[in-house]
Amino acid sequence: MALRLDIFCSYARADNDDGWVARFTDKLLGTHRKLTGESPRCFLDTDSVLTSDLWEEKINAALKSSRLLLAIISPSFIRSEWCRREWNRFLDREDSLRRTRLLPDDQGLIFPVLLFPLDRGKFDTDQKIFADQVRKRQWMDVSSRLMGTPIRVGQLRQLAESMIDITAELEVRGRVLPKANNRSRSDSTIVDSSRHLQWKGSLSPKELTFDEAREFITALNKPAEQGWRLPTKSELDGLVDRAALVDDPHASPFPLRPPFNAQRFGYLPSGTLVNEDSPDYGNFIMNVRNGHIFNGLGCKCYVRAVRGIAARPGRPISPT
Repeated sequence: MALRLDIFCSYARADNDDGWVARFTDKLLGTHRKLTGESPRCFLDTDSVLTSDLWEEKINAALKSSRLLLAIISPSFIRSEWCRREWNRFLDREDSLRRTRLLPDDQGLIFPVLLFPLDRGKFDTDQKIFADQVRKRQWMDVSSRLMGTPIRVGQLRQLAESMIDITAELEVRGRVLPKANNRSRSDSTIVDSSRHLQWKGSLSPKELTFDEAREFITALNKPAEQGWRLPTKSELDGLVDRAALVDDPHASPFPLRPPFNAQRFGYLPSGTLVNEDSPDYGNFIMNVRNGHIFNGLGCKCYVRAVRGIAARPGRPISPT
């Protein structure tokens, strides 16, 4: 059985003649290791002595078993037929995952790093089309840091965190229920006495539209258990740990306060409408990966119900 690889590094050999690609990859893997405590498995092909048949077999096997693509972008990358093949393999995988709703439209498996600008590259028609496709991606630009200037630690951390997040999200979405939901009983609660709130310990078993979320809340309110509702925009904002938003290498990359940070992807809906006079305009939702709150019109969210409780000063947040 083939070893499961975390990252496939795609690059043109000419761009690693001084070992830059290998050094950059080592630094990225080291940052990944500091954030997770685990050593990621990365395929970086530096073997130039294999026959073409064996080399192609080796590359195809690594592509098949890799989760993410780290693409080192340069004119040589654009001109490389193999780099283009590797990119397209991951494009096809992204399309397949999106069709099965395992990959959100705003996320991808390809992480480009711009090594040399493309504006002076000499490209034929197909290569120009490929270059335009690559330019549409958001990339990490290191092109100004090649003459001995070190890569910023914050850049490496941001890239590593993005890779960690998407890998974790894919693993969780591949299951019927989010792992965090399975750990908690449906009747468990989280008490936030400082805000006089009680939250459901589990999320909805799947992502719901705003109308479906309101129906889900209605079903929670049984004769013996009343008061559950969607949180307000302000209450969602209160779940964010502000200390986790600073550029601190020791801070959590997931900004929600414990135990809410057990949810590592997706969105949470509020019952607060963007425009009270126009309910069809949408409601505010939160992206749990960064704590951002915005108009979630058309988005599906996991639901965490909340209700008020009597004030009990001094009681800390705790699962009960």
